[in-house]
Amino acid sequence: GDFDLALAGYAKVIELGGGDAKVYLNRGTTHFAKSNFDLAIADFDKSLALDAKQSMAHAMRGNAYEKLGKIEQAAADYERSLSLNAGNALAMTNLKKIRDEQAVAAAAAKEQEEKEKYIHNIPLTCTGYCRRFVRHNCLYKGGYRHWRKTFNRYHSQMLSLTIADIDEYKQLKRAFQ
Repeated sequence: GDFDLALAGYAKVIELGGGDAKVYLNRGTTHFAKSNFDLAIADFDKSLALDAKQSMAHAMRGNAYEKLGKIEQAAADYERSLSLNAGNALAMTNLKKIRDEQAVAAAAAKEQEEKEKYIHNIPLTCTGYCRRFVRHNCLYKGGYRHWRKTFNRYHSQMLSLTIADIDEYKQLKRAFQ
């Protein structure tokens, strides 16, 4: 539809003193449709100030917060909307989506933490990449005596080093491939 015409109409109604909660809700929805999320939130706030029991105003404000990346505020609005109207499909769907995304993110963070928990205990000599590096630098430069002396030097250095995190391991892997 013609959102600008609708916004002008809502502004005229509000100017004439007819700005009830539904008018602000509808104007906020129009701002939302135009991706003016901050203006939409302001109108939803005005609507809720006039009638705090509007389930749809909470759901739409939560939707606008979600679009702005304010996930916790969005979840709180969806929960409030559902407490007022347990059948609000918009709030139910979006709250479930947020909770699912949070669960996936938490699982990924835990998995990453588990990987990094033990990676620092891996001596560099166990990586294979370092062994290849040592072999290449020791075997192909000089004779057996040189090889043995160089190998011992590299080997003792590598035994004293450990990998600090998974990124360092990945860099090491790329370096020796």
